[in-house]
Amino acid sequence: MLTQLAVTFGSRYLLEQLVSKHPDRPFVLLADTTDPTGLQLVDISDKPTIFHSRLSYQVLFSHGETDWHGFYHFLYFTFDPDDAKIFEDHLDRLVRGALPVSMQAILVLKKDRIAGEYVVLTIWNDSLAYALWRHSYRFHEISRFTQRSVSSHAATYRIAPPEEAESADGDTDEQPPVTP
Repeated sequence: MLTQLAVTFGSRYLLEQLVSKHPDRPFVLLADTTDPTGLQLVDISDKPTIFHSRLSYQVLFSHGETDWHGFYHFLYFTFDPDDAKIFEDHLDRLVRGALPVSMQAILVLKKDRIAGEYVVLTIWNDSLAYALWRHSYRFHEISRFTQRSVSSHAATYRIAPPEEAESADGDTDEQPPVTP
């Protein structure tokens, strides 16, 4: 079971350099669905971060198994201390339930060294399944915390296509993750 993960952002060249310098770690290279040049590298090695960005997270709760392929939805929250406790208690119960159809996994992440910052990461078989879930009661159970939070935002990603395929049209949900 994954207990921590770390992320960093950058150019394809920079992120591929990090992957090649650390062949002992599994990584997932993601492309922002609204800007395919917006790349994020996720370290899923469960080891202390090697990234200078200091975007490392403790996995508080998780449910499901993922092969790290598919469509990714990140929902970021910042809470004051009282609301953070309410959020953690609620998400602990919610994550224990059955996963929606086509959701591979849900992870509730807490940012290291910064109190009150959380990410709810869901990984889906495809973007259509995610779109259907966005209109469900279960999504509302999470998204309603956007009103309680000091700040919140969302981002969606998919596996980054190989560099030579970036200009080609098509669905990239089935591309394998970048792993050394």
